[in-house]
Amino acid sequence: MNQSVCIKTCGTEQEAEIVRAILEENGIHAMVSADDYIGLPLSIVDGVRVFVPEEQADQAKEILDSVKDDQ
Repeated sequence: MNQSVCIKTCGTEQEAEIVRAILEENGIHAMVSADDYIGLPLSIVDGVRVFVPEEQADQAKEILDSVKDDQ
């Protein structure tokens, strides 16, 4: 059974979806999870988390680091 791990917590769902798209473009299946407490700022409810399969976590972090370095 594959375990998923959180590799990034984002401040908005839009930011998390961009991260997910970057990972998917690089062959890593990613999922976005947000606590749906309507009306509360995401910073209060732990933000929006991006999950990947545990065995791809290191590769996903490297991809995100390389994208960050390019900006």
